[in-house]
Amino acid sequence: MDEHETQAKKIMVQQKHSLHEEALAKVIKDLEENLARHAAYTGPESIFAHVRANAAALLFLCQERKRDRDKRKGDYTKPAQDLPPSGSDL
Repeated sequence: MDEHETQAKKIMVQQKHSLHEEALAKVIKDLEENLARHAAYTGPESIFAHVRANAAALLFLCQERKRDRDKRKGDYTKPAQDLPPSGSDL
């Protein structure tokens, strides 16, 4: 790979991550607004109770993803945390 291809790939990766950051921020904002709007629906008889639970879980996962990305500070080649040894979860 020559220098120009390397630079082009780096720019493409930066643009992809910028777009991902924008999408992640929008999803987080939309979920927060939906949870606030439907806060009155808490009873199990309401379909909104199920939707709220799923939205809250998705919001948590998106916020964790954002925190991980923030920890990397733009260096997406490394994980946010050191990976545990293979098989350590067994």
